[in-house]
Amino acid sequence: MRHAAHALLVVFLAALAAGLALTIDHAGEAIYNLPGYAVGIAIAVAAIAVAGAALVWRSRDVWSGVGAAVVAALTVGGLLAILSIGLVLLALAAALGVLLATRAPAGPRRGLALAGGALVGVALPLVALTALSGPLVDCAGGSSGENFFMGLESSSGSSSATVDVDGNASGRATGDSYEYEYECRGDRLVRFDLRER
Repeated sequence: MRHAAHALLVVFLAALAAGLALTIDHAGEAIYNLPGYAVGIAIAVAAIAVAGAALVWRSRDVWSGVGAAVVAALTVGGLLAILSIGLVLLALAAALGVLLATRAPAGPRRGLALAGGALVGVALPLVALTALSGPLVDCAGGSSGENFFMGLESSSGSSSATVDVDGNASGRATGDSYEYEYECRGDRLVRFDLRER
């Protein structure tokens, strides 16, 4: 059973590392428009998660740490998705938190495991927020818009698009802090011009 807990913690850390790598990869591409502070936040919370994982390993109460990580991840994910499935995630986090508090064996290092697990769990949804932030224009999906960070910096936005008979699209989107124009030839983006205001 202890090996399974270690494996789950490694899965959390692997997902975190993959999210961080994807965030750094997207940061260099204008189509994702990830601000420098988003990458900085992702790196900082990943470092905090590694420190949390070290606390969990040191505590030797890995199941409590993994439980705390799951509860923390569901809580943060629920808060970030409050307008969609957030309430379900928060309810699940509360139920698992009660289960963890009543079922997990008490021990001298349990607090260390819970604190470390919480650090790991909080980090994962925050890194996922940057890693899974899609491109501003998706020619294949026929969509354009703004990412989470652009939404934070802009209180209003508008967009317009036209599609010709061959399925080629062009459009423009504006917000308080940005303006971009794009052109798609079928599923391929052939022009993208982003200007910060």
